[in-house]
Amino acid sequence: MTTVTSSSANIVHDIIDNGQVSFQQFLVVGLCMFFNMLDGFDITTMAVVASAVSTDLELTADKLGWIFSFALAGMMCGAMFLAPVSDIIGRRKVIILAMVLIGVSKRGYHEY
Repeated sequence: MTTVTSSSANIVHDIIDNGQVSFQQFLVVGLCMFFNMLDGFDITTMAVVASAVSTDLELTADKLGWIFSFALAGMMCGAMFLAPVSDIIGRRKVIILAMVLIGVSKRGYHEY
């Protein structure tokens, strides 16, 4: 078992505090922002078109409320159950799998 000496810890702190931000770090932050925007896009879109959708599908306000609630509950369940899976198989694999599933599920959508 290795122990961290105070000089090793000081070197790490010095690198973190005074080091340059690399392109890869900017890329990771940018990708995280992009994926976060994708995650919230469906909820935002539904909020914008809720009145038109409820009129076209003849949904009452209470049924529309259920739809919004289930969308948020689905995100909660995904976070609760996919976090342990990502700990087992790796976060990168879970993110790639999620992006593939989103792409495949959106592929069959056609505007009328």
